[in-house]
Amino acid sequence: MKNTDTEIAELQKRADEFFKSKQFAEASRCLNEILKLDNNNAQAFYTRSMINNALAKYNEALDCFDKVIFLDKNFTVAYIGKAFALNVLGRFQESLAANEIALTQDPNSTLAHAGKAYSLVALGRYFEGLSAYEQALRLTPSHYFSHNGKANALYGLGQYKEALEWFEKTTQLSPPPGALDALKKAKEKNPRLLLPEEGLEKTQQAMQTATSHSLHRTCS
Repeated sequence: MKNTDTEIAELQKRADEFFKSKQFAEASRCLNEILKLDNNNAQAFYTRSMINNALAKYNEALDCFDKVIFLDKNFTVAYIGKAFALNVLGRFQESLAANEIALTQDPNSTLAHAGKAYSLVALGRYFEGLSAYEQALRLTPSHYFSHNGKANALYGLGQYKEALEWFEKTTQLSPPPGALDALKKAKEKNPRLLLPEEGLEKTQQAMQTATSHSLHRTCS
């Protein structure tokens, strides 16, 4: 007969495998079994919160992330996941605070730096956002979201030539699965956000407008 810890470990492994293959109902069943055995299992609540994020059930995800943090205040990725959900909901200041906590626990987290940067840019704090995106890119040079985010920060600062270069770099990267869908959802709460192709078009238009105004001033 299996002991409880072994059974929980096996159920969690199966839940993780189901989650990776997007079989969320099956993963949830495994998590329910874990929580029957241990109703304070932080890892099970974390996996449940990630399922809710994947299903765009962000408020439910937040409840689960808060439960994880209540059970284990050093569960760093729970703060990062919570921050992601808050960003998608447009709660940028709260998201910023969650990622700040994550970074005190793991200063080298690309996701936390990128999430922090996203919140800062959404709040119009472009210089700070640009700095945070650059830190994320130092840690992971091919990070898709940080490429697009840096382009957005530069666009917000009116540095259109540099923004155009970064939007072009973003379009040359292969987006991770679900990346564009995630950006589209985020745009619903963050009208400032430019998607890669849109960013190219808008930046080119901004450059043309700036050039036109410059020529007009020269001629007048």
